Amino acid sequence: QGHPQSLSNRRASHHAVHRRAVHSTMALRTAVLAATSAFVASTSPLLHSPVVSEVGSAAALCSPCIQLGEQGVNVLLNYILNAGVVGGCSTLCGHLHTKTQQEVCNLVCDVVGIKEFVKALNHTDLDPFYFCEEVKACPAGPDTADARIIAVKATPQKIAKGDTIQLECDIDVRNITGVGEWSIAITGPVTSDVGQSFVLAQGLPVGQQAISVQLTVKDHDKGDDPLIWAAGSYKFEFEVCQGECGSKHPHSKVFGKSAANFTLTDSMLVV
Repeated sequence: QGHPQSLSNRRASHHAVHRRAVHSTMALRTAVLAATSAFVASTSPLLHSPVVSEVGSAAALCSPCIQLGEQGVNVLLNYILNAGVVGGCSTLCGHLHTKTQQEVCNLVCDVVGIKEFVKALNHTDLDPFYFCEEVKACPAGPDTADARIIAVKATPQKIAKGDTIQLECDIDVRNITGVGEWSIAITGPVTSDVGQSFVLAQGLPVGQQAISVQLTVKDHDKGDDPLIWAAGSYKFEFEVCQGECGSKHPHSKVFGKSAANFTLTDSMLVV
């Protein structure tokens, strides 16, 4: 999806009577981005769990479908192109690499039928968001969706190596958004760019919202491709989208990008 070392396996839900918080952590080598979607309604913060939605809800298939990802869609498409004649859902989905992917694929395929499933694969251009909309696993995003990034910030603004920093993006949602993603990319005097993307399976509700990540900065000097953070100024950039960021398919929108900086001071910490 064009994001450095990007992963997407998150979902956000928004029910005003629930207040819960789940921190999901994924390792980017040894740089850990702990993602939290924090939705704020009025003065009451609502922290929501980035997990697959409840069975029976409108988006129950959405996150699992998107988790097939660009790679999974590509595997299925290559099999179709090479095989010519495709059997049933289980035959097609059996070519995915993991049991989880196979189960998700079978679930979605069985719901829409093999013909519609293959048809969608053939014209969605490896865009998992649009593919999942086409097979009705995800509702199409509203064309009236409107959201604007109003601020980004780092807390604290200066850290030493080994410290954890919170990077936040504040968003003004004027009209509800549909399924999409947000991402963060970090560049600077580090040996490799660091970034990650997260799925918003139910979009964002109207109001002032905030999305944030926690980054723990640690060197990793083992292996053929070490990750070393040098002291200096680092740029972090958020991007928020409906559908896949950069997609030209219907209902896809880039709501904006915004960047700021933090400073890393030197400290000897190698893991």
